[in-house]
Amino acid sequence: MNRAERRRQEKLGVSTPKIMSQYREEAYSQGYMAGMAHEIEVTFNMLAYTLTYKTGYSKARIQELLRTAYLHIDSFRTNQLTPDDYDEICKELEEKGLSLSEIMKTID
Repeated sequence: MNRAERRRQEKLGVSTPKIMSQYREEAYSQGYMAGMAHEIEVTFNMLAYTLTYKTGYSKARIQELLRTAYLHIDSFRTNQLTPDDYDEICKELEEKGLSLSEIMKTID
């Protein structure tokens, strides 16, 4: 999302947390669909690429990280984790300075 889009959303009274909350609820309620599968595939490929070429992680280490990430994502599909659990995970990551919203602020 670029600066103009963020300003437009602010004028309309739509906040990023509200959008993210709605997105999480919709994704959780819809479950694991073809669209999500594609997004996950793209995310995993970009993560593997970044880990390979920017950090020099080995093939075995990348495979283990992606496998673990997939199992965590799959736990939402199987209802082992709830949206409340996800909110707690996000809170813990924010305390460590690892929130997506903070990272996105550094991109512009």
